Amino acid sequence: MAENKLDALRDYYDTHCTADEMEDGTWETDVYPNPMVSTSLRLPKDVLDWVRAQAATEGIGHTALIRRWIEQRRALEQADAARVDQRLDVLAEAVLAVGSAVAQPNAALADALRRVAESVPTQQQGDRDAGTPAH
Repeated sequence: MAENKLDALRDYYDTHCTADEMEDGTWETDVYPNPMVSTSLRLPKDVLDWVRAQAATEGIGHTALIRRWIEQRRALEQADAARVDQRLDVLAEAVLAVGSAVAQPNAALADALRRVAESVPTQQQGDRDAGTPAH
């Protein structure tokens, strides 16, 4: 802003009351959906010195660097959680498919189940049917 414009603004506000202008104004609240808030963090001096040096090499403030590191870690954990959810979905589908196959076995599965059942010694099978542990 040119120096003469600054002088004009200063002269205007030095001689005028803004209360009348603000009377019809409204306060905006919750302008940002996720506003920045302040917190305090206690660090050992050598750690803070190191963080400041790291930030200086990147040309940013140390608090901006700490915020970036926290946001990067959060993104990694969210990505890991998404991968776990995907794996759980795949596992659930597999379990349902196996459960369905066992409930309505095809010929190969029925044959495999029959062979497993036949491989259990007769005495152990009888004990299991009676609800007693096998010896």
